[in-house]
Amino acid sequence: MAADQSTLGDDALDYANQLDESARVWLSARGLSRHTISTANLGFVGRPAKDSHSRFRGAISIPYHNPDGGVRTIRFRYFQGAYTNKYDNIRGQKVHLYQVAQTTRPHVWLCEGEFDSLILTQMGFPAVGIPGSQSFNPSWKYLFTNCESVSLVFDSDEAGRKGADRLGSILGDVVSTLRRINLPPGMDVTDMYQADAEELKRLVS
Repeated sequence: MAADQSTLGDDALDYANQLDESARVWLSARGLSRHTISTANLGFVGRPAKDSHSRFRGAISIPYHNPDGGVRTIRFRYFQGAYTNKYDNIRGQKVHLYQVAQTTRPHVWLCEGEFDSLILTQMGFPAVGIPGSQSFNPSWKYLFTNCESVSLVFDSDEAGRKGADRLGSILGDVVSTLRRINLPPGMDVTDMYQADAEELKRLVS
């Protein structure tokens, strides 16, 4: 059964209040400012809010907000220890677009992952993140019908290229201007931001 969205908001706030220095340092090392961390309500699961969240202990919490500010779901990113998968989701919760409210902007940047979308937004480029290169649901394309342009900034690897190809075919009939930004081989937005933020700005502008 899907989690009650009203309780998810409480859980997200609880985890935001638990954000400790080790988690802040890790997030900062990825290029996220304190303002971005706070605005995104990122948190840390030191004390699970409920028994079903026990496996998320030690993970960063990433709340997905609806346009009205309510929390749609929470995704978790492990950053300590060895895990088969870096990311985890609440059972019964479907993935969606991260920072979906940005789709109301005339110019939107679409990338892989929550942190990459936060980096771009922090730089002044309103960005929406998808949780995986192939995870975009075709039914979401109508969220972009009022956008004047959408720029695809996918990881520069085989999965990213295939994901960008797929998104191009899906969004091509609802977006008048669709750009594809090519990052240097093997890099994603966060890698590029850490290596040369000015060059990233030039590429995505």
